[in-house]
Amino acid sequence: DTRGALNDIWINTESKRITTETLFENKEQTIGEFIHESNMLHELFQIEIANVLSEADYQTLFDLERGDTVVLGDPEIAQRQYGDMPPSEAP
Repeated sequence: DTRGALNDIWINTESKRITTETLFENKEQTIGEFIHESNMLHELFQIEIANVLSEADYQTLFDLERGDTVVLGDPEIAQRQYGDMPPSEAP
């Protein structure tokens, strides 16, 4: 069912997000790597949701056409701005 599929996507995405954030907090990723990984997770989440919802529901949820995705950060800009700044000093 749709609700179960959406729940599975959410659980899987949250697990990956926590792993990515932990790597960053443990200084095992640069800020650019962290943003790149976060963007990939968000894109995958949106793609997986598009495969479960109707086109109308996807548009309502994301205000996007099916197949369009949004990323939250630019790893190149972050790397240029903050370099290899330790996570404790990052904004």
